[in-house]
Amino acid sequence: AMTGGVKKKRGVLIASEFVIKGGDGFRPAVSEYHLKTLERYETLKPGDTTKIGNITVTATPTKHREPSGIGFILEGSSRIGYTSDSEIIDEMYKYFKDLDCLIANVLRPRGRTWPEHMNTEDCARFVSKIRPKLLIIQHFGMLMLRANPKKEAEWIEKESGVKTVAAEDGMRIEIDRGLERFL
Repeated sequence: AMTGGVKKKRGVLIASEFVIKGGDGFRPAVSEYHLKTLERYETLKPGDTTKIGNITVTATPTKHREPSGIGFILEGSSRIGYTSDSEIIDEMYKYFKDLDCLIANVLRPRGRTWPEHMNTEDCARFVSKIRPKLLIIQHFGMLMLRANPKKEAEWIEKESGVKTVAAEDGMRIEIDRGLERFL
């Protein structure tokens, strides 16, 4: 999509090494052909930073079956975090402090767990400690969809005191005009 159907060389891809190079018998998630259509691509590890224009991107740690998986912090005039698929691990707390917005992958509702993923209760405990100004939950599994993500978001907000929104297809939330294109 960034390249207009590979008609225009543009865009930046920031990903884990596994996505770009593959590993453990898996081929890369993005082909060489598609990588060549980008202005640039980079692989990051937790703690690494790079720039896209005036936005600083910092890779954050995750715990997921993909061993080099990363989340992100985007910093410009606002500070936005994205957890990626992960269960909550101690290393995440230092990265996700002082956020204007956290976008969290919350696969399951309360009382339902899945290894290496967050559920509603995990997310509420996490945001109670890091206190973002806004939490957007997304990346719902079928059990979450059946449980009603809006109700789960309301529960997180009540438990944590953090304004919480359940994402919907096509949703736009303006946090900062300079970062609007990332949302």
